[in-house]
Amino acid sequence: MKKSKRHLKRKTDTKGLGPRHFRGGEVIGLVDEVNGPGSQLCPSFVPTRHELLHLAKYWIERQIDVDFFTFHTGCSGSTEWRIAQYSTRRIQRLARILGHSAIRAIYDEIGSEFSEQFGESAWEAFCHSRD
Repeated sequence: MKKSKRHLKRKTDTKGLGPRHFRGGEVIGLVDEVNGPGSQLCPSFVPTRHELLHLAKYWIERQIDVDFFTFHTGCSGSTEWRIAQYSTRRIQRLARILGHSAIRAIYDEIGSEFSEQFGESAWEAFCHSRD
């Protein structure tokens, strides 16, 4: 049976991000939206451009949340690593569909929201830490 292109794309997005299983049944790195049941594709539903913009905003917010948590606490774990990797891959795919300028506009919008919530100096410090 031939695998669909959608399945292959998802496999590319999740490559190397699967959970690790240990003796005794312990599992590390199971992240529902990355490699768990929540990551199941829905090929019968085709999103509109408007919906893809919201999806891009979702993954950009997830990426910034994880990056800011790591910046603020100085630590991260396997969940944060998996979300960061997966969100980056999804954002890159969405940028190829929606255009890089649309993704940049979403980053700018989220940056403005962040600045209002935490202060411009906190946003600037965070952005410079990512350079």
